[in-house]
Amino acid sequence: MARTSDGVQHVVWVVDNPDRTHNYEHTTISPSGVQGPVTRVMLANWAQLSTPVDLGVNADGSLRLAFRGNVDGGTADLFAAKGV
Repeated sequence: MARTSDGVQHVVWVVDNPDRTHNYEHTTISPSGVQGPVTRVMLANWAQLSTPVDLGVNADGSLRLAFRGNVDGGTADLFAAKGV
Protein backbone atom coordinates (compact mmCIF):
# COMPACT_ATOMS: atom_id res chain seq x y z
CA MET A 1 0.00 0.00 0.00
CA ALA A 2 1.06 3.57 -0.61
CA ARG A 3 -0.62 6.93 -0.02
CA THR A 4 -0.21 9.75 -2.53
CA SER A 5 -0.09 13.45 -1.59
CA ASP A 6 -3.81 13.83 -2.38
CA GLY A 7 -4.60 11.43 0.47
CA VAL A 8 -5.57 8.52 -1.80
CA GLN A 9 -4.47 5.08 -0.60
CA HIS A 10 -3.28 2.74 -3.40
CA VAL A 11 -3.48 -1.02 -2.87
CA VAL A 12 -1.91 -3.77 -5.02
CA TRP A 13 -2.41 -7.52 -4.56
CA VAL A 14 -1.73 -10.81 -6.35
CA VAL A 15 -4.57 -12.55 -8.21
CA ASP A 16 -4.40 -16.29 -8.87
CA ASN A 17 -6.01 -17.01 -12.25
CA PRO A 18 -7.90 -20.24 -13.04
CA ASP A 19 -5.12 -21.28 -15.47
CA ARG A 20 -2.58 -21.18 -12.57
CA THR A 21 -0.98 -17.94 -13.77
CA HIS A 22 -0.90 -14.74 -11.73
CA ASN A 23 -1.40 -10.99 -12.05
CA TYR A 24 -1.31 -7.92 -9.85
CA GLU A 25 -4.45 -5.81 -9.49
CA HIS A 26 -4.76 -2.27 -8.14
CA THR A 27 -7.46 -0.19 -6.52
CA THR A 28 -7.66 3.10 -4.67
CA ILE A 29 -9.36 4.14 -1.47
CA SER A 30 -10.28 7.81 -1.25
CA PRO A 31 -9.72 9.87 1.91
CA SER A 32 -13.45 9.46 2.61
CA GLY A 33 -13.18 5.64 2.35
CA VAL A 34 -14.68 5.10 -1.12
CA GLN A 35 -13.06 2.30 -3.15
CA GLY A 36 -12.17 3.03 -6.76
CA PRO A 37 -12.31 0.61 -9.70
CA VAL A 38 -10.11 -2.49 -9.74
CA THR A 39 -7.61 -2.54 -12.61
CA ARG A 40 -5.07 -5.10 -13.79
CA VAL A 41 -1.51 -3.83 -13.40
CA MET A 42 0.25 -6.05 -15.98
CA LEU A 43 -0.91 -7.10 -19.42
CA ALA A 44 0.45 -10.66 -19.38
CA ASN A 45 -0.29 -13.52 -17.01
CA TRP A 46 2.86 -14.55 -15.12
CA ALA A 47 3.90 -18.04 -14.01
CA GLN A 48 5.03 -16.72 -10.60
CA LEU A 49 4.71 -13.42 -8.72
CA SER A 50 6.03 -12.51 -5.30
CA THR A 51 4.22 -11.21 -2.27
CA PRO A 52 4.42 -8.81 -0.68
CA VAL A 53 5.09 -6.21 -3.35
CA ASP A 54 6.87 -2.92 -2.73
CA LEU A 55 4.53 -0.11 -3.76
CA GLY A 56 5.89 3.39 -3.36
CA VAL A 57 5.37 6.97 -4.47
CA ASN A 58 8.02 8.73 -6.56
CA ALA A 59 8.95 12.40 -6.03
CA ASP A 60 6.78 13.39 -9.01
CA GLY A 61 3.73 11.67 -7.48
CA SER A 62 3.73 8.65 -9.80
CA LEU A 63 3.56 5.15 -8.34
CA ARG A 64 6.42 2.64 -8.32
CA LEU A 65 5.86 -1.13 -8.07
CA ALA A 66 8.85 -3.35 -7.27
CA PHE A 67 8.37 -7.10 -7.38
CA ARG A 68 9.92 -10.46 -8.21
CA GLY A 69 8.31 -12.85 -10.61
CA ASN A 70 8.72 -15.19 -13.49
CA VAL A 71 6.93 -14.85 -16.81
CA ASP A 72 7.23 -18.41 -18.10
CA GLY A 73 8.41 -20.62 -15.22
CA GLY A 74 12.07 -20.61 -16.34
CA THR A 75 15.01 -19.18 -14.44
CA ALA A 76 16.89 -17.29 -17.18
CA ASP A 77 14.99 -13.98 -17.18
CA LEU A 78 15.80 -10.74 -15.35
CA PHE A 79 12.66 -10.81 -13.23
CA ALA A 80 13.48 -14.20 -11.70
CA ALA A 81 17.12 -13.30 -11.08
CA LYS A 82 16.95 -9.76 -9.70
CA GLY A 83 13.38 -8.43 -9.58
CA VAL A 84 12.34 -4.97 -10.76
